[in-house]
Amino acid sequence: MSTAEIVANIIASIALLLAIVSFVYTWKTNTKKFELTEQYRNNLLQWYQETTITLIQLKLLIESGGLVESQKYELLSKLSSQIELGRFYFPNIDKGDSFGKEKPTAYQGYRHIALEFLVFSYNIFIRADAVQYLQHATELQRHFTSYIYELLQPKAFNRSICKYTTVIIDKNIVLEEFLKKDPKDFIFYS
Repeated sequence: MSTAEIVANIIASIALLLAIVSFVYTWKTNTKKFELTEQYRNNLLQWYQETTITLIQLKLLIESGGLVESQKYELLSKLSSQIELGRFYFPNIDKGDSFGKEKPTAYQGYRHIALEFLVFSYNIFIRADAVQYLQHATELQRHFTSYIYELLQPKAFNRSICKYTTVIIDKNIVLEEFLKKDPKDFIFYS
């Protein structure tokens, strides 16, 4: 084997080794990124679920007139706790104007809009005449849900699930189409 062939083999071996290291590094970092993203997504969804259940329970109990004061304050304390936990997902916004600098760290700056929806809801539900403002509470809940929806991008997430798994989430079927056809034409489970 000539010197040129030996050098070429060494260079090819080094290139192969670098390609393997690069592949492993890329795979590992993408896997870690996916894991962190998925963990954040799951934690945020859990917080969102508990918050929304509390909002809906408050709304339905006030609407039905079946809310006793102890239930109301238990649910309000739960909502308040969820707002406090939400500060870890949605920290206050620092606009550089020193707003709230005299407050403790977590409360400095402007409250994040996602939490504003919840604080406004809390202020509605604590009122003695909250039943008059239930439509407002519904609108606030919808804005809150829409904010979380935009953040988590469920349509893009579902496309990723379909792309990388055998799960088919979106059948593109709306109720009107379903009702017009024989239900046997739709195979939902295989």
